[in-house]
Formats: sequence, structure tokens, C-alpha cells
Amino acid sequence: MSRTHSGTEFGQFSGPASARPAKLSLSALWSLLMNWQQRISDREHLTRLTDRELADVGLTRADISAEIRKPFWHA
Repeated sequence: MSRTHSGTEFGQFSGPASARPAKLSLSALWSLLMNWQQRISDREHLTRLTDRELADVGLTRADISAEIRKPFWHA
């Protein structure tokens, strides 16, 4: 990323807004981390379900396989 030095602002990012770092509050960051941890936990739990339990919730082993291959930051 390129940075420009203009006026009294040092390190101001240039370029499109999508390339700029996001600003998260501490509580938003904590919430994000907790969501990621919950996804990891939920996906681990899915791997321990029996075939009958999976059938009860309408899932297959293939569904579970696809779900656990996702990175933790993907819902």
C-alpha cells in the first residue's frame, strides 16, 4: 500500500476506501473473535454427530465435509 505525507497528517492512506484498513472498536473486535471461535467450535461439533443425528437435521456427511473445509472467517 502506498502512503502519502500531506499537511499535518502522517501516514494517511491513499487509494480506494476498500484498500484502507478497517477501523474496529475493541468491542467489535472482541465480538468478531468470539464469532470466529464459535464457528470453529460448531464445525468441530458437527464432525462428532452420528449419521442419525445428521439425518434429523437434514445434513449429510458431504455437507459436513464442505462446511469444515471453510476457513473460520467464512460463515
